[in-house]
Amino acid sequence: MHERLNRKQFEKELVRLHVGRVRLQEWAVYTGAKIYFVFEGRDGAGNGGTIKAITERVSPRIVRVIALPTLPAPTEREKSQMYVQRYLPHLPATGQITLFHRSWYNRAGIERVMGFRTDEQAATFLKGVPLVERAIIESGIILLKYWLEVGQQEQTRRLEERIHDERKIWKLSPMALRSYSRCYDYSRAREDMFDATDTDLAPWYVVRSDDKRRARLNLISDLLANIPYKAVPLEKVNLPTRQKAEGYRESDRPLRYVPERSERDIGARISICSLRETMGARIRETSGAGRRRAMRHRRTSTHLKQRPPHPGARRRGKLRPRCLWLDESTRRERSTSTRSA
Repeated sequence: MHERLNRKQFEKELVRLHVGRVRLQEWAVYTGAKIYFVFEGRDGAGNGGTIKAITERVSPRIVRVIALPTLPAPTEREKSQMYVQRYLPHLPATGQITLFHRSWYNRAGIERVMGFRTDEQAATFLKGVPLVERAIIESGIILLKYWLEVGQQEQTRRLEERIHDERKIWKLSPMALRSYSRCYDYSRAREDMFDATDTDLAPWYVVRSDDKRRARLNLISDLLANIPYKAVPLEKVNLPTRQKAEGYRESDRPLRYVPERSERDIGARISICSLRETMGARIRETSGAGRRRAMRHRRTSTHLKQRPPHPGARRRGKLRPRCLWLDESTRRERSTSTRSA
C-alpha cells in the first residue's frame, strides 16, 4: 500500500495534467471528437471531487457535467420509455466532452440495492446495456467507464466527517445512509454489473480511491492515456490596441460597491472559526463530564473578540500575528459560574 500523497506533490503533478486536459479539450473541438465519461462508485468514493479536478481548468461550454437525480421520480412519459432513454439526450455532440456523475447504472446499483427495482428488472437492464453501449461507440463516441473503489474503513471515516462538517453535510443524504448499511448487497450488485457490462468494447476501469489525491492523479493520467489526442496547432495571440477615449468620461453616478473587509476582520473571523472547529473535534472525542466541560467552553468561545493591535505592531505595513481574548463581561460571567459550581 502506498503512502498518502502530500498536497505539494499532488498539486505539482496536477498542474502538469492540467495542460493535458486543456490539450484534450482543444483537440476535441479541432477534430470534432465526441467523448463520454461515466463515473460510478459507492457514496464517499470521491466521484464528485475527481470530476471537479478534471473540469478545473477547462471550458464548461465544452466539458459538461451531467448529474441527474439519483432516484428521479419518473414522469408518465418516462415510465413508458426505455430506461436509458432519459440519459440519451445528454450524450455529447461534435466537439463536446460529457462527464456523467452517476448514470444509467443506477438501475443496476442503488435502485436495485434499495428495492426500487426488482432483480428481474435489473437483470433485463444489464442484458440490454452492452447493446446500447455498442451502438454509442459505433456512432463515433469515445466511451470510458470508471469505478472508484473505496474501502469500508475509509468510507466510514468520510461519511462521519460529513456528519460533523457543515461544509459537507449536504453530501449526506438519507439514501446514502441507507445504502451504507447495505454494503454487501451493494457489493453483490457491483459484481453482477461488472459480469454483464465489463466488455472488451466498453471495459470498466477500477480506481482505488482510499487516497483521494493519488486516485485523482491516477484516473486523470489513465483518462488521457486512453484517448489518442494530440496538441493542435494554435494561432499566435496578440492583444489588440485599445480604442481611444474620444471624449468619454466616467459617470458621476454613485455605484453600490460591495464593502471591502479589512485584514483585521478577516483574521479575526478565521481565528474564531478555527477555534470552534478545534473545540468541535474535542467534543466529539470526549464523553460524560469531559463533554459537558467542553460544551461550556465552546459556548464561551462565541464571545471571543480580537485583541487590539499593539501601537508598535505596524511595521512595514504589516500587523503582527494577533491572538483572541475574552472581553470583560464574559470573564465576569465565567468567574461567577465557576464560583457557583
